[in-house]
Amino acid sequence: PPPWMKTKRQFHGDAHLRLECYAAWAHHFVRFVQEMSREGVPIWAVSVQNEPEAAQIWESCIYTAEEERDFVRDALGPALEDADLGEVKIVIW
Repeated sequence: PPPWMKTKRQFHGDAHLRLECYAAWAHHFVRFVQEMSREGVPIWAVSVQNEPEAAQIWESCIYTAEEERDFVRDALGPALEDADLGEVKIVIW
């Protein structure tokens, strides 16, 4: 996520996605899948975050297992369903 969506408001390090940004970040996934489809690139799956427990010196975001579960359950899954993208799989770590 962009810095404004994260607890430490930075691209790198050990920041977490802010709860109040779950819906906006889920909308980003929806738009990505929709725009790729419009360009002829069907997306069959998305991943919440590569290495969700790794604080990096490059762009990263920390998700505990509970945070990843909650984001998928409360924001990403419903957003994909609402956009008629329920066939897109969600890969979790």
